[in-house]
Amino acid sequence: MFSENFIDILHDIKTPLNIIIGAIQLTEHNNDPLSEVIMMQAKHFQAIKHNSYRLLHLVNCITDLIKTEDEHILFNPRYCNIVPIVEELVQTSAPYAHVKGIHLEFESSEKEIFALIDVEKFERIILNLLSNAFKFTPSGGKVTVKVSCLDNKAYISVKDTGIGIPDKMQDLIFERFSHVGSPLSASSEGIGIGLSIAKYFTDLHKGKISLLSKEGEGSEFIIEIPINNKAHMNNITNTTI
Repeated sequence: MFSENFIDILHDIKTPLNIIIGAIQLTEHNNDPLSEVIMMQAKHFQAIKHNSYRLLHLVNCITDLIKTEDEHILFNPRYCNIVPIVEELVQTSAPYAHVKGIHLEFESSEKEIFALIDVEKFERIILNLLSNAFKFTPSGGKVTVKVSCLDNKAYISVKDTGIGIPDKMQDLIFERFSHVGSPLSASSEGIGIGLSIAKYFTDLHKGKISLLSKEGEGSEFIIEIPINNKAHMNNITNTTI
């Protein structure tokens, strides 16, 4: 009961946030005098936008965390081409990367890679990895998202040129409320649940998430999910986990 009530509270928080973000988006595409006044104060305007998205992402992560704690996750897989899904998420994230001074790239070895996914949760995996990359990559850095396939498996890589993860932290990075623990990350947003949720949702897809990182040089998170696996497709139906 507490969890359900708390999720309702988070939903109530998201409503005004979405209104604020919607108003910002309308203002950006509006040419009336009001928008000109706002754009004259671009630094403050971008700060409002940036922090609204930060807060919305945090609310979404907390909601996911509560659901995973209660183990009441509805898993609705369907057969989808993951390439345009990932590409669209990268394009949607481009303005945020631009504000932070980060160069964002998308690459794919194929135009079509079909896999059985729950689209909402698959998108959350990618967005959480992107959020993590942006969080720890300084201005002037680069984030590359790559989609490929090999041996009936799809691979989605999110690679950054950020601060990297110390060896001693790499075994703990997918635990809830874990942080990189670098002085450079002390001012970074987040409470350390995005990667644990990404792993949880990857596990739901019968996939794997792995990390390649060197402190001071950056990190690469790689998602691996099965494709063209008829047995896997037959075993997964609409399920409440």
